[in-house]
Amino acid sequence: MKHFLFAAVLAAAPVAAQADTNAQRLAGELLEVTQSAAMMGQIQTHLSDAIQMGIQEQGVELGAMSAEERAIFDKGMQQLAQVFNDMLDWSHMRPYMIELYSQVFTEDELADQLAFYSSDAGLAVTDKMPQVMAESMAHGQRLMEQAMPRLTEISETMQREFQALKAE
Repeated sequence: MKHFLFAAVLAAAPVAAQADTNAQRLAGELLEVTQSAAMMGQIQTHLSDAIQMGIQEQGVELGAMSAEERAIFDKGMQQLAQVFNDMLDWSHMRPYMIELYSQVFTEDELADQLAFYSSDAGLAVTDKMPQVMAESMAHGQRLMEQAMPRLTEISETMQREFQALKAE
């Protein structure tokens, strides 16, 4: 009986390995069809822009900096951008995404997605999604700007309450 189970496991191993290989192949094709590398590049650009905006929102006045301060700031920004670019570089992300897609989606689901994104409608989604994402992000940013006075008020109230509690 032990030999039968061992033989059955050995016989099934190539099938399981083939399934993973096929799922990974489909996932790789799906990432290509959906132009995931280009989208990752856009994410990197938006992230860099968001960092810049965040720094300016913290009250950093770039125009008020001396030449030396600006040089330090620019060097730091380049270093931050490089860290994010290295972290999100497609050569590093692609293998991870293939593994993730092949674990999360079944082969049939990957094949169906690949068929959709290869169709005219799917190509239109892929082509127009950057515009949808950019406009969605801009809208989210406008909403945050509108909410900022209220968020600041809440934060200041909390700080006053914490200070009052410590003073007791």
